[in-house]
Amino acid sequence: MRETLTFLWAVSFGVMVSVMFLASTLKEDNLYYFSDPINAHTVSRLITEIRGGRIQTLRLSSQGGSIIHAERLAFYIDAYEVNTFVGPGDFCLSACSILLLSGSSRELKEGGNVGLHSSYVIGFAYSDSDRDEVIRFGQEETLSELTVALSFIEPEYHLPFINLRLRAHRNSTKTDMYWATGQELRSAGIID
Repeated sequence: MRETLTFLWAVSFGVMVSVMFLASTLKEDNLYYFSDPINAHTVSRLITEIRGGRIQTLRLSSQGGSIIHAERLAFYIDAYEVNTFVGPGDFCLSACSILLLSGSSRELKEGGNVGLHSSYVIGFAYSDSDRDEVIRFGQEETLSELTVALSFIEPEYHLPFINLRLRAHRNSTKTDMYWATGQELRSAGIID
């Protein structure tokens, strides 16, 4: 009896996760609306769809998530020349900005929002004696993110992009956003 209940729970949980994914990822003429957190599961599903030619345009409204998984998905978006945009009322936050940046064409529609924040290390409890090592690790993560981001931007935009990221870093914390304007995003080469 206990094994049957465990099995039923596992099946219902799997169905629930699949339904949640499908509900937030609507397909319409190779246009996908992505509003899930960026994690291993959602990224793997999107990569499968992109590689199968079922996504040509990706509408982004994600709260962000794992920068590592965002970078992985960004390479597929770039390689398969998928277009990206943030629509009216959508919020592309944190790691989602890497997905926007990797699109073949990139657009911020009127009423769309892109939020950036300062870099931080998740779940890293440290004492004062570890402070320098934590700061060094955070700087390495930031440099890694910048290196990936810059690979999607034309060279003439590198300095404006770095300046925008520095502004976001100085004017936010890990819990509040720096709301980039369309003009800032355009001048930094993030949107067309």
